[in-house]
Amino acid sequence: MRVKSWLCASALKAGLSEKASDRGADAVLYDLEDSVPIHQKEEARRELVRLLGEPQPVKVAVRINGVRTEEGLKDVLALLERAGSIDSILLPKARLPGDVEFLHALLAEVQQAIPIFAIVESVASLWDLRHLNQKPEGLAGLVFGSADFATDLGIALDGANLTYAKSEIAFTARRLGITAIDSPCFRIDDPDLLKHELNDAKSLGYSGKIAIHPGQIPLINAIFTPTEAEMERAAMVLDALRRGDHGGIARIGSAMVGPPFAKHASRILAAGPSAAAPPCEEGGTL
Repeated sequence: MRVKSWLCASALKAGLSEKASDRGADAVLYDLEDSVPIHQKEEARRELVRLLGEPQPVKVAVRINGVRTEEGLKDVLALLERAGSIDSILLPKARLPGDVEFLHALLAEVQQAIPIFAIVESVASLWDLRHLNQKPEGLAGLVFGSADFATDLGIALDGANLTYAKSEIAFTARRLGITAIDSPCFRIDDPDLLKHELNDAKSLGYSGKIAIHPGQIPLINAIFTPTEAEMERAAMVLDALRRGDHGGIARIGSAMVGPPFAKHASRILAAGPSAAAPPCEEGGTL
């Protein structure tokens, strides 16, 4: 199962995994970074280690502090004893490939291969992507951090046009064979804005989005799950191409379809609500 929706909140927030499960989130994202004040970092680490010792109803992701900081290194050391209970780690302020390779090496010390999602939230990180010739070992996906990215540019997030950055992140993710996850919608009382952001992200090639409120989860799941009409269309394309005798080209109504359409149709069917988990061709299932 690919992860479409991630419910994120402070590791100090009680009942987060239950809220994620109740709303149908694919994963709970425990945050040790921005949502935890510096004077509560140690408390948050202790609480998270305790939580990870309990059964979790959904997949578990953890956003640590940057590995170039003291708090980030403390996070990693604290989590090593519970590494087997973590499905993925989100790495903020990521510089590529160095930060990912460093974290991967630390995890390898305890024989843990936890998928790493690098958060691209600075001009420097985006520039790193342009010079990344191959996927760093351990990297499973890229996450767009819109708020920090806008701040780094010196502009307000509201009304900022960051399509070029989002496009480049999605393009690089596809080039490396990993997944792209969109930044949260920070207006929790504006479903129209959330829907706009979701449709925009989906059209660029993103496969999921982080939520900062449980109420955002149903719409995220709906947008990133193929509709019945899309499933029917995909099945029709594959059926027409199987029955066609024109060198892999077929006609459906007034449209001509060929091999690229078949590939896209297969992906649609694999992502459907009742489909079996597909092979991990895009960088892990979380």
